[in-house]
This record gives sequence, structure tokens and C-alpha cells, in this order.
Amino acid sequence: IVIDDNSHLMASYNAGDKISGIMGKLTCYYGMLQFSVTEAYNEDAISVYNPVEPLVVSVSDIQDVNFMNNHQAELLRMNNVIFTETGDIENNGKYTVTQDGQSANCVWIHFWNVTGLSGSPIPTIPVSLIGVNKINYGSYYLIPRKGEDLGTGVAQYLTENDLVIYPNP
Repeated sequence: IVIDDNSHLMASYNAGDKISGIMGKLTCYYGMLQFSVTEAYNEDAISVYNPVEPLVVSVSDIQDVNFMNNHQAELLRMNNVIFTETGDIENNGKYTVTQDGQSANCVWIHFWNVTGLSGSPIPTIPVSLIGVNKINYGSYYLIPRKGEDLGTGVAQYLTENDLVIYPNP
């Protein structure tokens, strides 16, 4: 579900939070559910202790129509994929990825404000992708929601115990 909060009635939620007790209008927008918030919510509605875990899928899963039909608008994760294109990521761009020797045009950067993705370089190393499953004219796509949804899987920070150099004189 895409939550549309143009009136900023939900000021303190984060991606992955489970939210209940909010009022609004639910519509279907190009095959994806869109929830437009109409009333301010109670802060007790957010549960930050129950993150939504994405379903791990493969490039071959995304090409399986029956599988994808059973997981429409679900949060998905593909691990260790390599982009075949080079250059910069563009909003509304569709990209081909390869995983375990299989390739598919199945990644779509398609949101109004994809913070941290549009204009950034297309990764040249294997990455993990998280995104929403969306169908468009008979093709399925994984649509990242934000920059953090395209990750290398490499820890960003090392502690002094994570790095050992030999020989140590």
C-alpha cells in the first residue's frame, strides 16, 4: 500500500512500521493500493517492534506469473543481483538484473519522490533489492520505495574488532 499523506497528518512513522487505527480513503492506482489519510492518528497506532519482513524471491520467481499473482503488492527482496545497465538511475526507468545466470527486466524506479535513488549511479556490484511487487501490462516489477531499498549487504561501519591486519610488527 502506498500511503498518501499530503496533509502531513502522520508525522512520525517509518518505512516498515505496522500502523492501525488510522482513517482515510483506499483506492486502486494503476494496480497498487493507495491509502489517503483523512484524519490525524493516535501515536499508539504505530508498532515499531513488528517490522515487515520482505519475502525473498529470485529473478525466476518474478518471471513466474502464477507466483507473482499470488504475491501482488507484497514487499519482496532479491539478493545478489547485478544490474546489466550502466550510468545513472532515472525516475520511471526500467532495469534488467541478473541473478544466478538468469536475467529479467524486472526493476522499475517508479515513484514520485524516490529519495536517494534518482540520479545516483547504477550499482556495478551485486546488491540486494527490496521493493513492492507491481504488475504493468502483463510484466512484473520490483519497485524500490527509497534509497535504502537498494543495498550492497555490506556493513557500513567496522569496529576495531572487525579488522585484523597481519603481520603486526
